[in-house]
Amino acid sequence: GMSRLEFLYLSDNHLSYIPTPLPESLRVLHLQNNNIQSLHTDTFCKADDRSYRRNNLQDIRLDGNPID
Repeated sequence: GMSRLEFLYLSDNHLSYIPTPLPESLRVLHLQNNNIQSLHTDTFCKADDRSYRRNNLQDIRLDGNPID
């Protein structure tokens, strides 16, 4: 599966949401110039675990999206 995926480049794909669940192995996520309008609480965090951290994720690009 995608359990070892480290780099995900989905710029300019007309996405309206961030695909979830994102693999824990992910280091780079580029989603610029899509149609993403909102982020769900659990996209990068866990609502039931306040100490949860995505230690691998170093680079997130969301510019060029109509996020509220």
